[in-house]
Amino acid sequence: MTWRALLAVVAAVAACLALWQLEGQRRGVDIASFTVSDTPITRMAMPGADGPVVVVAHGFAGSRQMMQAYGLDLARAGYRVWAFDFEGHGRNRVPMSGDVNRIDGTTRLLIAQTGRVVTAAVAQEGFSGKVALLGHSMATDIIIRTALEDARIGPVVAISAFSQAVTATDPDNLLLITGAWE
Repeated sequence: MTWRALLAVVAAVAACLALWQLEGQRRGVDIASFTVSDTPITRMAMPGADGPVVVVAHGFAGSRQMMQAYGLDLARAGYRVWAFDFEGHGRNRVPMSGDVNRIDGTTRLLIAQTGRVVTAAVAQEGFSGKVALLGHSMATDIIIRTALEDARIGPVVAISAFSQAVTATDPDNLLLITGAWE
């Protein structure tokens, strides 16, 4: 066997192993895709899971697929995860609208969209506890503002956050995650 042939075999085996590991995270997790009021949703949970509901929101130019690793980890830990695509993102066919320079413009529309997802998740899951929100970048402002307005929201996890709505006391159950090279 030549050096190049051996290298090709090793590369193929490494690629197969990498794919097997990536797909392994999905093993055992029930994954369903559907829409709620034109919003594409992916629900992830272990069979029979009855843990808290977590709504996962992506950042600007992102999608629910980009947040899948968070969702799968949470699902494997027993949570019922609902990830969605904001208007103008991912597989959402509704264009982003409103004035992006005004809080009562696009931000207000995305807060309302997040609220509709929370409403659907609570109803479908038959959940009576506090819904957790996890968001990245652009979504952090949306989920923080949603938490400040919606009594159904409990813990908020903001990854690479920016929001002028955060104060020293509100939201009261907030985890900010920030890092270099983001």
